[in-house]
Amino acid sequence: MRVKRWEGDRLEAAEGLAHLFDQAWQETGGRGPRPAGWPTLVPGDDVVALTAHEGATLAGYAWVRPAPGMNMIDFIYARPGARRGAVLQQLVRDGRAYAERCGVSPRLYLALNFWSRAPVPLDHLEPLRALGMRELEGVFLSRSLEPPPAPVSLPAGYRLRDWEDQDFEPACDLMERTPEPEPLYWDRGLCRRSILGAAGEGSPMFRDGFGQVVTCEGELAALCLATRSGYVNHVYTDPRHQGRGLARALLGSVLRALARAGHRRATILTHANNTRALTLYRRMGFTTLFTFPQFFCAW
Repeated sequence: MRVKRWEGDRLEAAEGLAHLFDQAWQETGGRGPRPAGWPTLVPGDDVVALTAHEGATLAGYAWVRPAPGMNMIDFIYARPGARRGAVLQQLVRDGRAYAERCGVSPRLYLALNFWSRAPVPLDHLEPLRALGMRELEGVFLSRSLEPPPAPVSLPAGYRLRDWEDQDFEPACDLMERTPEPEPLYWDRGLCRRSILGAAGEGSPMFRDGFGQVVTCEGELAALCLATRSGYVNHVYTDPRHQGRGLARALLGSVLRALARAGHRRATILTHANNTRALTLYRRMGFTTLFTFPQFFCAW
């Protein structure tokens, strides 16, 4: 087996990669939030792609993103078969080695991109467990929008309004001040990438009420953003303003916007150790659709 590293547009030279993306998506049953950028997800100076080859066959791929908060293998996949475990392990080893050489963070988080299988087949899990990686359970939830939630009043001094593109950098500031529970760590690049990945085309980035913010004395206190497909991608409240019902008001407003746009259901993702988020989402009527394993390690 050999692993090749690709950067930016050079990835287009990896013959057969688009087919491998489609195969990965088919294995999910098409239920998880498919990245809109497939197969042109990689062009970014902080991201490389690894492709595993067995002879002339493209056997697997992984996206590796070194970053100050945490290094990420954003997507990883290997063709089914007897060699699947070996391919997955080699991609992880090479991804970790690249991240360690970059030296920007001592942590590596690995996101599996076949989310809707429950349980995930052992030929995906055991190779990663054998590497000594720890598991983190992701939780994918869904809620009917018939009916949408009723409006919630905000405390005095707070104002809810639609997203404006001038909110982009302040939103990144807010996300950096509102870290996920360990072992997940935000950094500026990941904040920017995740908002841009959720945004629609044109300006504003989040139209029709799909992006909502709460301000206090002119500063961003909380935000909630959803994609055009009905996936609620971000719900964040500055720690200085938590406990005031801001997230509940924002999420409800975005869900009503999704309902007005004709969506019948909304989806949202968090992790089992984010108990604050899970409590909010379940109180707002979300129920677990499926769970999925993620992996991480530190050195």
